[in-house]
Amino acid sequence: MRLPRTICSCLVLLLVSCRGLQDIAPAVQSGMAGDPQRLAEGRRVYLESCTGCHSLQAVDELSAEKWDAVLPGMAKKAKLDPESAAKLSDYIMAARQWKAQTNTTAGP
Repeated sequence: MRLPRTICSCLVLLLVSCRGLQDIAPAVQSGMAGDPQRLAEGRRVYLESCTGCHSLQAVDELSAEKWDAVLPGMAKKAKLDPESAAKLSDYIMAARQWKAQTNTTAGP
């Protein structure tokens, strides 16, 4: 029995998109630039507010410039106050940088 092409495509897409939460939105690490409490609050905003409209985007899927361009509109849509939006941005930028550093320094 063969599965219809659409079902196969959906299964492949589902398998490819199954990334762990630590890969998508890493927990605050000691090597991240910034105040750990502020970054943790930014991560909480990311996990709680961003999923109201869409699935989570991995912090390193967009460039820093693209995040800078899209975050203000999304923060407004999510009705974030300016402080929460700033914490969210701080977390995303710190997590992006941390992931880039750890991915380059990680051995085989």
